Amino acid sequence: MPSLPPVGSSPMADLRKSNSALKKLLLNSSPSSSPEEDVERAEMRRIARILLRFSLPIDYEDLAHRALASHWEDITDEQRTEFVGVLRALISRNLSKQLYELADYDLWFTKESVTGSEAIVDATLEFPYHGGRTRIVMVWKLVYKRGSWVAYDLIADQQSMLVNYRAEFDKIITNESFDVLLGRMKKRLAKTE
Repeated sequence: MPSLPPVGSSPMADLRKSNSALKKLLLNSSPSSSPEEDVERAEMRRIARILLRFSLPIDYEDLAHRALASHWEDITDEQRTEFVGVLRALISRNLSKQLYELADYDLWFTKESVTGSEAIVDATLEFPYHGGRTRIVMVWKLVYKRGSWVAYDLIADQQSMLVNYRAEFDKIITNESFDVLLGRMKKRLAKTE
């Protein structure tokens, strides 16, 4: 359940701290053929689980609940648990890959807005792209739960991760079934291993 954050709590400061830890790790990466690579990749996966495109910890259950919307009530507790686990694994693997591809990025946090237990943090991400550099405007939506700020959505260039998931999941469940959705997600996860 959301709770009020302590006075002086800043999701933007937490984002900066997470981003600094990530940048430090990326800058100190060993060559891809070194024996340290496996250890570093494991550390990158750990950070990727913590960061949502250079963000804070993700509340995967909240993200899954919001993404499934009304379909959440139609599935069992066991299905919910499995769905959250598969969603977490897919996002984590995707982030790990993206972090290596975007190692030379710059991220500027520009504004935070906190209302009760919810927050919005604006940022600009710049990274190499086709011989130049590209900028993306980003917005994190966060909620303060269990003693920390957790992300439940990321909007990049006006594209909401949550809205995209919700539309995709709803279409598959409505036209086919929840089991088909979960099966496709598991198949996608198996391909990334």
